[in-house]
Amino acid sequence: MTIPPEVAAHEPGTDTAVVIDEARDNLLDRLRAWGRGLPGWARGLVAFLLYLVAAIVIWAGPIITQLRVRYVGSGRTDAKFFQWAVGWVHWALTHHVDPLYMPKIFTPDGMSLAWTTFIPGGGLVMFPVESLFGSLAAVNVLLLLASALACWAVYLVCHRLTHAFWPSIAGGYLFGYSEYMAGQLHGHVNLVLIFPVPIAVYLVIRRLEGSLGRLTFVVLMTLSLTGLFLFSTEVFATAAFFGVIAFLIALISAGQDRGRLFGVGVLTTLAYGITFVLMTPYLVSAVKNPPESAIRDASQVSVDLLSFVVPRGSVLISPGFATDVSAHFLAHTIEDAGYVSVALLFLLVGFAITERRRKGTWGLLAFVAVVSIAALGPVLHVMGRPSVSLPWKLVEHAPLIQNATPDRFPAYSALAIAVIGALWLARAPSRTAVYRWGVVGLGAVLLFPNLGAIPHLPQTVPLFFSSGEYRNVLRADEVVFAIPKDKGEELTWQEATDYSIQLAQGHMGVLPDRYAHEPLSTGLNARSVAGVSPATLAAWLQERQVTAIVVADAAQQRFAPLIRSVGGASVYEGGGVSVWRSTQGVWTSDRTAP
Repeated sequence: MTIPPEVAAHEPGTDTAVVIDEARDNLLDRLRAWGRGLPGWARGLVAFLLYLVAAIVIWAGPIITQLRVRYVGSGRTDAKFFQWAVGWVHWALTHHVDPLYMPKIFTPDGMSLAWTTFIPGGGLVMFPVESLFGSLAAVNVLLLLASALACWAVYLVCHRLTHAFWPSIAGGYLFGYSEYMAGQLHGHVNLVLIFPVPIAVYLVIRRLEGSLGRLTFVVLMTLSLTGLFLFSTEVFATAAFFGVIAFLIALISAGQDRGRLFGVGVLTTLAYGITFVLMTPYLVSAVKNPPESAIRDASQVSVDLLSFVVPRGSVLISPGFATDVSAHFLAHTIEDAGYVSVALLFLLVGFAITERRRKGTWGLLAFVAVVSIAALGPVLHVMGRPSVSLPWKLVEHAPLIQNATPDRFPAYSALAIAVIGALWLARAPSRTAVYRWGVVGLGAVLLFPNLGAIPHLPQTVPLFFSSGEYRNVLRADEVVFAIPKDKGEELTWQEATDYSIQLAQGHMGVLPDRYAHEPLSTGLNARSVAGVSPATLAAWLQERQVTAIVVADAAQQRFAPLIRSVGGASVYEGGGVSVWRSTQGVWTSDRTAP
């Protein structure tokens, strides 16, 4: 065992605890001095590199050499949509067509992508990566960058407030590895590209302190908001909603700074207005193609009251009793962003006590409380049991946020908690600094993700498509009804053909209103629960102008009799699929035959 010089330098007989305390203090002083010694830009660069290396090691460590063939996240249904979306943006730009309209799915009408979780911004940024390495590699790189940028953007906020390197690093971690980020990194690319939100907060702070001029602020804020809109319309909407709440809370607690804050609010509103003008094509498409009703029932996608302290399987430290309790929660494990941990609740209490005389303290805590109450949704649930109505019931159908899910709202409280953590550490007196670091460190450990819960599934595109064999069997732009093994795989099939086939149906998240109530609009796959009658299938295939059915081998045994019952016959088998066509040139059944 190597004895630190600070310990060895003491005379024999010196109290060991005192020596260790002094060594610890010297180490902390050296770390602080190193952080302060770097120029501001260097500190920011070091912070980003630290977060980027952490993202690569934590999220992609086991598959770092396989980013073209395995998923950084889980690789399940939604991940396939984002892979398809990045590929579609690339195809649309290279073929000079509107990326917001997809004519090759839900034939013959096609569909607007405005109400889906489409990520045109992500596809645009990843255009070079997609060109060189393919859509899956592009999505994987995007996820890793999203993690690093989320941490780094919050670091910028914390550092601007604290001017302390290591506390700001800790703050960035608390947000970037919050339950929200850890859950959504399973594959929801649109939701982890949230870094423009803390960037906007950073710009507000810079404007309030006077280090950004009006024009520069408006330009940079507009760029941030536009980027956020192109990454995720859902996050854009919820960020606007909670941004207004944060602004109102800040106005109440601002005191003499209220005038300056109001001025920044006016400039931010101007930036929003410019963003809306820039996004006019997107907004027009959204207005023309609105969903009939809310996409999700908010009461079923809210956090449980116990979610804040009971960990779920997405974090590494989750004891057995927690699994038993959380099994009653309504929100899906990776969607439930409520978990804060007992340690970070202790942080909030400690912050309230030690910083109670500072005017910003209660504003930050009030914001955490408001967001947490909103995350509970329109009805309070305790271990899954509904109880009293909550304030969110009053606004759940508001136009801007009616499709938002409350279980994702803790993203915003996580941002505030990260700032609180950095402030609490930076303001710590020397004698209590180690205890504060202990609390925050424990909170960081309790948030650490359960990497074993991420399967990193391989991409499973049948050889029929990946080898190009489809060109010898399917005609260009032929309308295909795909029956894959799992939902969403039909999108990767289309992407593998470079969008040279049309799909009668695809997993797009949101269905066009015309198809919303049709039994086959959600598709068929080997794991489908509900069945379909021959008459229904025949009529649907005719209406969609389908000329070929492509069935994955895993689904063939189940669906071959159904396809034969509507006049289909297998014309090709190989490469993991079978291809079926109508023997009479028209799909029929006993009920629909002429």
